[in-house]
Amino acid sequence: MDITDLKSYTVKVGHGSGVLFQPMNKRDYTYILTAKHNLLGQKEERGQEKEYLLEEIEIFILPHYEEESTKIKLVINESYFPHNDADIAILKINFIEGYEKIYINSSFTELTNTDLCGYPGYLKDKQTLEEKYNSTRIDFFKSENKTLCRAQLTDIVAEQKDITGYSGGGIMKIENDNISLFGIQSEVTSHFSKGEIEFVPIKHFVDIINYPENKDRLSHLLPPYMGAFEYLKNEILKLEGASEPSMIGKLKSAFGEQLKLIELNPYEIYNSNLGAKLLADKTSNPFSKELWVSWLEYLTILCLIEGQKISIDNLEALFNNKRLIHSDTDSNWIEIIGDLLKNNLQNLQVNGTLIVSTLSTPPRPKNRRYKYDVIEDIFLGRGSRNIGTIQVDQAKNIKSLKEIIHIKAFENDCIMESEDDFNNIPSVDIEKIVLELKKKLNEFFEN
Repeated sequence: MDITDLKSYTVKVGHGSGVLFQPMNKRDYTYILTAKHNLLGQKEERGQEKEYLLEEIEIFILPHYEEESTKIKLVINESYFPHNDADIAILKINFIEGYEKIYINSSFTELTNTDLCGYPGYLKDKQTLEEKYNSTRIDFFKSENKTLCRAQLTDIVAEQKDITGYSGGGIMKIENDNISLFGIQSEVTSHFSKGEIEFVPIKHFVDIINYPENKDRLSHLLPPYMGAFEYLKNEILKLEGASEPSMIGKLKSAFGEQLKLIELNPYEIYNSNLGAKLLADKTSNPFSKELWVSWLEYLTILCLIEGQKISIDNLEALFNNKRLIHSDTDSNWIEIIGDLLKNNLQNLQVNGTLIVSTLSTPPRPKNRRYKYDVIEDIFLGRGSRNIGTIQVDQAKNIKSLKEIIHIKAFENDCIMESEDDFNNIPSVDIEKIVLELKKKLNEFFEN
């Protein structure tokens, strides 16, 4: 994903712009986040200009409605959800597939490498919708006043005519192969200094969702899979190295049986006591698909080992015996073990196991699992590794560890190493496949 992907999430809303966002629902609908004034008209009433809600708004979306627009009827608290004070609104439209790689980012003062994206008025006469799109780089955050913030563009001579039409467009950037959305461009007025814009931080869209009248009508600004692991079932334990395609099918069926035992969703885990212990570092995204795919693999493994349903009520006890920690790094995971050992180990049981997920798979079996003697080497700073200064309670936690395992070891060094055994079981005998999986995983942990 690169800066050109920002265009796919940017829509033309009347004479302004907006951002497509897939919220946490069962793919029933999609949002367009935009500026409220894009959806309002003006009329004279008793000698004064009055704003009114348009009956409908014309929307252009790449590539779905590129040559012909779709028109959205604007009905308050049905398709149109405005903020009480800020110049923002949520449009609720029919579900559109493929817009799940965008996340909200509340760090609206940190605008390095962000872009304002939209359909500026000076390009309105271009022939195609793609040619009418543009983005302009933001240099830095300037100030905040109630619901509005001000930022400086790198184009320090940009005038009002250069910015008109961006209203409702997103302030976005690419992070870890996803889009981070910081805010929405507000109305352009003549009091701006050259090269300045005003925007509404994304946190104020959460206000709209939390209004009492919108309860049960709007979903959280989170990806759909945060509401159900079901959306991720095809992403786990892909067994891509299998020599027999039939093995993949039979094991996927067995994994599907374990999914029935998982009685919780990512959002519940995120909001639980475990929420602060999910990540190895503050730079990793708590809503990333990679994190929750790893969690589904982890829960599937726990179901097979424990042979029981897993709910929010019994998860913490299981987590304190075999703990999963995720990092968005794609570097060699040995480089972050020092940081892992200094974080998130509170309440981990004596002789417990630390399971780690990262964005890359260690290439060799010996690099995917470390027993206590190797952990001790790291702890004592032997060789080239050193974890630096640690606290007394952290030292106790490290000494109590049995091992550290990369989550891909279960797939590559346990399941795939037993491929012949699984190939000898008929595909229809799912119960026997599940029993064999239980056996192999227990042997793996006991080894």
